[in-house]
Amino acid sequence: MAKMPNCTAHEWHQLVSAYSEAIPTVRALELLAAAPPLVEIGAGGGYWARLLKDLGVDIVAYDLVASESNSWTAELPAWTDVRVGDAIEALHDNPDRVPFACWPPRPHGYMDDVMRVYGGPTLTLITDGRVRLFGEFTDRPVARPGRPASLPLAA
Repeated sequence: MAKMPNCTAHEWHQLVSAYSEAIPTVRALELLAAAPPLVEIGAGGGYWARLLKDLGVDIVAYDLVASESNSWTAELPAWTDVRVGDAIEALHDNPDRVPFACWPPRPHGYMDDVMRVYGGPTLTLITDGRVRLFGEFTDRPVARPGRPASLPLAA
């Protein structure tokens, strides 16, 4: 992901804290809006969830840490209700929802847990194309038999 020109590390952290590390595009939001009900894992302050709710999407957001205690989001109010829970709790509490993760954290992310527990037909990820799975980075699409691997978004 490219940083903004002339953006200091402090300014970048402020932008990420206020919004998201990944910048939503209309196309990405439209594709997610077409998905079945979603459960966002690692929602932070809930920026993506709020945008999707504004489009009428049925989405529930989770993060491991409450927004007001999260070092990334504590300076600002959450964009929407974000439940406190890890990836496993989010999936167990919402078995009929499709997991959504925006920029799964690296290098010690939760995608291994998601892949072990979730057996549904769809997994929605917003990434730079690389995800750390089972101890190694991969830039190969994450796929299982009968599932499409990825749908690249045009810049």
